[in-house]
Amino acid sequence: MFRNLTVANLIDRAARKYGDKLFAVGEEPVKSDYLPEGHDGLHFTCNDTLEITNLFAAAMRGKLGVGAGDRIAVVLTNVPEMGTIFTAAARLGAITVPFNYMLKAEELTRMVNDCGAKVLFTEPELFRANIRDKANVPGIDHWIMIGPPDEVPEGFLSLDDLEELVAWCRERIAAYKAPRRIILLEQMPLTMTLKVMKKDLRRRLEEEQALKGDSGSPERKEE
Repeated sequence: MFRNLTVANLIDRAARKYGDKLFAVGEEPVKSDYLPEGHDGLHFTCNDTLEITNLFAAAMRGKLGVGAGDRIAVVLTNVPEMGTIFTAAARLGAITVPFNYMLKAEELTRMVNDCGAKVLFTEPELFRANIRDKANVPGIDHWIMIGPPDEVPEGFLSLDDLEELVAWCRERIAAYKAPRRIILLEQMPLTMTLKVMKKDLRRRLEEEQALKGDSGSPERKEE
């Protein structure tokens, strides 16, 4: 099924093969609302990582308009979100451009202009020490901060702000229709006449549910 492994689908294979086995352990707990309910912020399974990656990708596409061929600038230290951003961007066909976090604003501006990035991920301390003002890198349209939401300066988006896609759905459609999680595919399974192969999508969902111990479709409740 995974003959052509890429950065975009590597976590899919890991989740299907290893499920709830440990994928990564952080040095310090991640404090953010995008984590699955009850998560300790330290121990990430393969299924956790797949779910968070899909959430990041859906939010970057839905809220920031990131698509195939777009460049995403990354000015980060070795934080857990680094790999997730790379993978989420690849799932959209976007290109992550990592920069040395010691670069000053004038150096970063030249490089950002050269690569054409419109979205930039960074950390509060790095921004204060090296960039200092968004006006110093005028090419960026969307600034996203990594870290606890209460440390994100005014005028910036946090990763928790990007989590609003599922909430957006819940506000506009019936509760039983709102997605509990989002699965992004590199390509929709299509017939020769370009119709969606619903059986293939249903099988994929059943496989995901089996891996996560999901009993099936949510019960419909009257509001």
